[in-house]
Amino acid sequence: MKNASLLLLTSLLLTALASPAQNFNLIKDQARRAGQAQNNASAGGNLTPPPPAPTPAPAAPAVNPALNATLQNISALSQDITRLIGSDPANPDPALKAALLNDLVEAAQGTKPTKESLQKFADRLITTVAGHKTLRDAAPRLGQCLHALSNASHLSDAQQTQLTGVLSKLLVKAGIFQDDADQLVESIKTISAQTK
Repeated sequence: MKNASLLLLTSLLLTALASPAQNFNLIKDQARRAGQAQNNASAGGNLTPPPPAPTPAPAAPAVNPALNATLQNISALSQDITRLIGSDPANPDPALKAALLNDLVEAAQGTKPTKESLQKFADRLITTVAGHKTLRDAAPRLGQCLHALSNASHLSDAQQTQLTGVLSKLLVKAGIFQDDADQLVESIKTISAQTK
């Protein structure tokens, strides 16, 4: 009986001793697998979950055709003025006048001014700005003023007065004589009155 008890006690001891060894082996295997996963990830394997799908960007707002036409016309008028500034005042290119006239007609979205008043204004503008390189920086603002004043149906009388004042100041600040600036403003006022 002593032998049987001893045998039972020995088997219990061996089982108790074997149990931590099994746990140690499980932990060791788990650590080995984790190390392999890290090696695979650094070698190009991808064990991380994929990133979430990006949310779609909101749709771009629809372009307003009238606004787009206005911006294009202001840009075209600014370019006309820039080309006039760089032209020879004694012999301006006739193509510049034609482009300017077309852009002035396009500026008026409602009632169009008469051809005669447009030609008078274009001639006056060419005479006033041709060769005056000091106006180069003012060309975008001049384009805005010409567009607005050539489309005066959208302007109140106060706005029209303010814009003609801005036009005159831009010209004088760039070295244009006040008398020339005043004559140009009077020419554009005629166009504004016809587009109201």
